[in-house]
Amino acid sequence: MNRKLSIEERATRNKAIMTDLNAGVDINAVAKKYDLSIPIIRFIFDVNQISKEERLIRNQKICEDLRAGMKIKEVALKYSLSYSSVSKIGIAQGVIQANSAKKARESRNQKIAKDLQAGMSQEEVAKKYGLKLISIHNIGVEMGCIEFLSRRERKLRHHQIAKELLRGKSLRDVAKKYGLAVGSVRHIGIKMGAIKKLTIKERLERDGEILKDLQSGMNKKEISEKYGVSTGKVQVISRKNNLTKRSGESLQRLSSEERKSRNQLVASDLREGLNIKDVCQKYKLSLSTVKIIGHKFGVIPQAVSSKDRKKRNNKIVRDLKRGMHTSEVAVKYGLTEWTVRSVGKKGGVIPRLSHEERVKLNKAVEEDLKEGKSIKEITLKHDLKRHQVVNIGKKLGLIEPSIKSSNPQLYQEERDRRDSLIVNDLKAGMTHKELTLKYKLSSSTIRQIGIKSGVLRVMTRDERKKQHKKIAEDLQNGLSYQEVSEKYGIRLETVRNLEAKMGLRHVVTKDERASRNEAIITDLADGLKPKFVAEKYRLSTAYIKLIAKKMESNTGAK
Repeated sequence: MNRKLSIEERATRNKAIMTDLNAGVDINAVAKKYDLSIPIIRFIFDVNQISKEERLIRNQKICEDLRAGMKIKEVALKYSLSYSSVSKIGIAQGVIQANSAKKARESRNQKIAKDLQAGMSQEEVAKKYGLKLISIHNIGVEMGCIEFLSRRERKLRHHQIAKELLRGKSLRDVAKKYGLAVGSVRHIGIKMGAIKKLTIKERLERDGEILKDLQSGMNKKEISEKYGVSTGKVQVISRKNNLTKRSGESLQRLSSEERKSRNQLVASDLREGLNIKDVCQKYKLSLSTVKIIGHKFGVIPQAVSSKDRKKRNNKIVRDLKRGMHTSEVAVKYGLTEWTVRSVGKKGGVIPRLSHEERVKLNKAVEEDLKEGKSIKEITLKHDLKRHQVVNIGKKLGLIEPSIKSSNPQLYQEERDRRDSLIVNDLKAGMTHKELTLKYKLSSSTIRQIGIKSGVLRVMTRDERKKQHKKIAEDLQNGLSYQEVSEKYGIRLETVRNLEAKMGLRHVVTKDERASRNEAIITDLADGLKPKFVAEKYRLSTAYIKLIAKKMESNTGAK
């Protein structure tokens, strides 16, 4: 049994740990030396870095943010603390009530129960609330939504799981079917003899093969599916062998000065107008860390509080009820179309598809793909995203998997070759339009490749403002969207968004859209080509073709 240390002995030990860490000794070596876990040593390092005065100031700021209406999760991300520590600070200062967490949990559990009773699957509920499948299952059992299985029923289910595993089904598919975690399915498989329990030698061999796959550049998800192991296990193997998430470089802990200088460089890049994803790739950081740095330096605006978010969501729901399109609402509030759709679904404006409706939609997509229709036509017809159609096609075997998923190393090599050719063409003086036709890429991707290689320069805010003014003048003079996009090397969507932001385009209501569509139908019936009709009403040819197809279907039905 280890002897419990006194306060003085603990203080001296912590000082010794700090001296070892500042001298550059590895954390693993320090942990072995003092017989402690790595998280405890990291905690000692973080606590001793901040003085008492600094901690008091930080706690006051946390309380101010909580009073302003920020969530515990947002505050924890801002100050890089755990949720429990933030809630403890709030309770100590009297900002958060002690029983508020319990009440919130109870209300959340009631919502989960309602969703399960409405017919939502356990996986969908888990994704919605950001919880594990087991926790959703337990909540369902507690609330009486999911039936508690007897011993006999549990045994029958175990036999069924074992049969499916012996047939060759993956752990993930079986877990999805029965609403269980992958680990519990694996445990059942070992118990029933469907999965062989590995010996120490076999486990070491498997870990060696996993390491080889990680070094070759294989994705963690693919490795977990290949060996029937969780992604967490793969991550543990990568950490043990000092492999980072992206490349095979060794993990290094930056000092406070190095971190400050890096953060200043990140902030300067964001001020210049560099994309957040490019900054993440440049400094090998996650999206959340780059956003936190942006918040601290005032480059990226602070996260919206829960009260403001509720008000904004109510306004979005009103606009959708009035008849505004999701793209128009997205431009108005500076959001993505996907977030607007999710807000609309929560507000009950955009209907949620049931299981039967989703099955019908998948069948309709399957029929369209078999007929030979393009993905763009299917997305417009069924109001779906491109990746949704692609996923349905891949599951049914109608669309072949890309090189990116099948062989990532080969895909990267081909991409590097293509990028080098594009860079050479840009240096030779070729225009964006010529390159888009040659390589079948959008002008924005070519621009990004040019910026990364250093051939093209990133525009400052003043230069961008000047460009926007020129675009506004060109649109007022009567230039079409396509001509403007070709002139400035910008996407059609960005040109439309700029026009809406500058107030040059009138937001179309539901009645106006209906009258406009009637006029388009009359023009098409008179014999006008879709291209001329698109130019007349300043719309895309795809949208005009869609209206023409609807008109044909209506006439055929009559």
